[in-house]
Amino acid sequence: MKIAFFEIEAWERETFEPLSRNHEVRFIPEPLTEDNISAHRDVEIVSPFIYSDLGGEVLGQLEALS
Repeated sequence: MKIAFFEIEAWERETFEPLSRNHEVRFIPEPLTEDNISAHRDVEIVSPFIYSDLGGEVLGQLEALS
């Protein structure tokens, strides 16, 4: 699976890096927004934090969202 972690701090990566053994994992320090969604349209799992945009227009662009 393709997993994207948004608004992730460097110290948090260690917790999730073991997932990369079986999955494609992306660590994006910025929030999920309409401006950066195009680079991540193929992710199947999204892990956002408090400043990410989870509106219908943004989430609707995630074609493979599980």
